[in-house]
Amino acid sequence: MTPMATTSIPVPAHAYTAIAQRHKDGSMLEVGEVQMGAMGAEMSHNMKTPGIRQPRFFVSADVYSSRDSDGTVILNVNSGRLYSLINAGCVAWRKISDDSDGVTVESVVEELLAEGMFVDASRHDTRQAVESMLNKLVELGIAYRNDIERGPLFSVGVRSLIASAIARSSRLVATAFIEFKFYTIAAFLCLLMFEMVINLAGFRQIHHTAKKWPVTQNKSTDKALFAALSRATDRACAWYPRKAMCLPRAIVVTCLLRQSGIAAVTVIAVQKNPFVGHGL
Repeated sequence: MTPMATTSIPVPAHAYTAIAQRHKDGSMLEVGEVQMGAMGAEMSHNMKTPGIRQPRFFVSADVYSSRDSDGTVILNVNSGRLYSLINAGCVAWRKISDDSDGVTVESVVEELLAEGMFVDASRHDTRQAVESMLNKLVELGIAYRNDIERGPLFSVGVRSLIASAIARSSRLVATAFIEFKFYTIAAFLCLLMFEMVINLAGFRQIHHTAKKWPVTQNKSTDKALFAALSRATDRACAWYPRKAMCLPRAIVVTCLLRQSGIAAVTVIAVQKNPFVGHGL
């Protein structure tokens, strides 16, 4: 399994708040390898002053998440990073993602208390831990606050335009190679396209390219064609001058299958412990 980009932020020992020192849930608010219970901060002026509206937190655009009994995994398309949330962090994310009107620190605190978390901690310490966690999610780009002005969600620059042109050209050329059954050459070309696009415009652009790659009209369910394209991609990866990891291989196979009339999708699987991702 090939690791994908994850995040690791060291936390100094003196940063631990009272809630992290004495309550088990405090150390289980995690983002990737970040111990959110250890990220105590001063309460905001808005939290302490009556009559001032509390900021609301929302899920950022181009963020995908998946929940199960082991926690929550989040993909930030803009940065191309995976994050993991467990225990109280998972409950907080569920609250944010399920509420289209956004959440406040207080509403998340109420949700955690309703789940039986932090019941033996003071409300002051709980608010501190929750506010710090939510602000950390904002810092990572997977959430945003309505009281902080955001820049454009996506700026279409020269690099992005060039990357889009490369993807379109590659699609046209790959079509011709597939038509003449030169599958390995088509796969090699798509690997080159992947590297150029991701180097020019990042993971967001390659995600957009794969997602929007059209499925040709000649619908096919030929298992032999699927196997041939998969083997061709393996050969192209072996001949490619750089080591082709799991993600480019998965995206190349997806694009070739869609070009051949098979409505394929790329799946990013995640292993929780140790925390790694794998493109399928």
